[in-house]
This record gives sequence, structure tokens and C-alpha cells, in this order.
Amino acid sequence: MLINTIILFLRDALPVFWVMSLLLAQGNSLRKNPRWIFWTVPFGLILAALLMANFAALSNSLMGAGLEWFTFLLHGLIYALVLVHLFLFRSALNHYWQLSATALGVLTISINGSYFLVFLDTYWRTAQHYWSLITGTILGFGVCFSAGILIYLLNYALLQRGRPLIWVLLLLFWSTGQLIFTFNLLAQANIISSTSPIWNTGDWITDSSELGMVLNTLMGYEATPTLLQIIFYLLCILLPLLLFSITERKSGAKHKTGVSE
Repeated sequence: MLINTIILFLRDALPVFWVMSLLLAQGNSLRKNPRWIFWTVPFGLILAALLMANFAALSNSLMGAGLEWFTFLLHGLIYALVLVHLFLFRSALNHYWQLSATALGVLTISINGSYFLVFLDTYWRTAQHYWSLITGTILGFGVCFSAGILIYLLNYALLQRGRPLIWVLLLLFWSTGQLIFTFNLLAQANIISSTSPIWNTGDWITDSSELGMVLNTLMGYEATPTLLQIIFYLLCILLPLLLFSITERKSGAKHKTGVSE
């Protein structure tokens, strides 16, 4: 029960701590008021509780694939919000920052929090050794909170020095990995065809291990990815980076032209 609870935190709670730390680091580097987090978290938890209460209805909709479709579409929306957030950051449209950060935080907390609450409620209902469950909850929260602090300090320091590349990559890797992982749910519901994996690194790092959970949050690691997952993963990472690179060159060229004139 102790290990299962820690794994539960790594799988469902760590992504929330991760993205909130990235947003806090960016917001503080831009000297934004952190009050946005005080209504982002409650709204996200309320939506998570509502989703948890309607999981049965979602599961029975769309010929039994409603929950899978909903999870995929919501993670797709989160990825789209990440692109919008990065565009606003690149374009220096910081007056929209709180709006995009709040929307991104609320959706992330709602989808991950709903799964977290379902499994945590199940553990509490079936637990025979409550001390192990309490200890696992404390340890799991401590691990997620510590990881959040470390990622915040690293990215805040880099953003303050004008080096946002690591922050951009971590946000892209996180959102892309969460989206691509939902392909497994679609395959289980027979929405997309299940194909053979391109490789298998399960002998080194399994998906269910603690390190596998952390790498999944960090970069969408999967021990047995399919060709479809690899193609979409590369496209979701490389296309935004290429677009940002092109826009940065154009803005640099315009700036040089304005200076020369």
C-alpha cells in the first residue's frame, strides 16, 4: 500500500506540481502577482471533483469510449493552451499571461486531479493498514513538492538570466508526453488500431516503475512506443520549436532594420 500510494502521486499528482512550478517560475520572473494560483487551485479541484463524480456517465457514453475520448480531447486542449501560452510569451503579450496560465492550471488540475481522487478514494475505502496509506501520502506529497521546488528554482534562475529554452522545452515535453500517452487509452477502447511497438526498453526502465513515472511526466517516456506515437511526438515538439525559431529570426531582422534606419 505504501509503494502504491507513492506511485499514485508520481503518476497523477507530479504532472500538476510540475506544470504549476513552471508557471510560477515564469510568472515570478515576469514580476506577475502570484494571486492567480489562489483561485486556479480551488477551481481546478472543484472541476476534478465534478469529473470524478461523473466518471461513470462518461465511461458509458459514446459506446463505452466516452472517458477515453474526453481524456484525449482535454489533453489536446491542454497542449493547444501550452502553444498559446508560449506564443504569448514569445510575443511579449504579458498582459494576457494570467488568463492563459490560469486556464492551463485549471485544466491540468481537473484532469489529473480527477484520476488522482478516484484512485485515492479507492485506496482509502479498501485500505487495511491505514498507517501505510498515511505514510505513503506524506512521502508522495513530499516527493512531488520537492520536485516542484527544484524545477521552480532551476527555471526561475534561467529565466532571470534570459535563457528560456529549458523552460520552453520542459513545458513542451510535458504537454506532448501527456497527450501522446492518451493514445494508449484510445487503443484500449479500439478507437485507434493497436500496432506493434518500435522498441522495448522495459528491461531497463518499466512504465510502472518510479523512474518510469518521473520520466513520463518529464518527457512522455514510454517503454513500448508505437510508430504513431513517435511521429506525433516529434511533430508536436519540433513544429512549435521551428515556428518559434522563425518568428524569432523575423523579429530580430525587423529590429536590426529599425536600428539601421
